[in-house]
Amino acid sequence: MAGVIAYATAAVAPPLVYELTVIGNARQGERATFKLIGGAPSAKPIVVYSLKGLGSTNVPQLGVTLGVKQPTQLSVPTKADRNGAAEWSMQIPANAPIGPVVFQALKSGSVSNVVEAEILPQRRIG
Repeated sequence: MAGVIAYATAAVAPPLVYELTVIGNARQGERATFKLIGGAPSAKPIVVYSLKGLGSTNVPQLGVTLGVKQPTQLSVPTKADRNGAAEWSMQIPANAPIGPVVFQALKSGSVSNVVEAEILPQRRIG
């Protein structure tokens, strides 16, 4: 009598994407638009930036390690929707240093991708 071997596989949901995007340019004195998906539902996103570039910064309170060096937290003016998505615009200070800047979002136990951008000089009028 031949034995029957049955294999069962459990459906595994793909991991949720946790992604930060900077839409358009980051220019001195103008607004930059950010979009985040996969954040904590109905919560204010935590987003940091660094003018020091890529690196490793441990955040033990949230159980994560950031991919940026010497981060500074942005004040995000909106909450994520019930799906964890948020979009907002922020003014880049007119005196922001021109050059590279990196952004990353974080939540308990997870970090987003690192977004590398460039702060561009103010537009010349006239």
